[in-house]
Amino acid sequence: LFTSAMVGAGLVEDPRILLTSMNELLTKALEKH
Repeated sequence: LFTSAMVGAGLVEDPRILLTSMNELLTKALEKH
């Protein structure tokens, strides 16, 4: 929801960059478990 809000507000110029960073965070979180 936060990501969508930022994209909707125009705070993020390229949603793909945000999606990539989100995927990296998810991957790191999964690797810890």
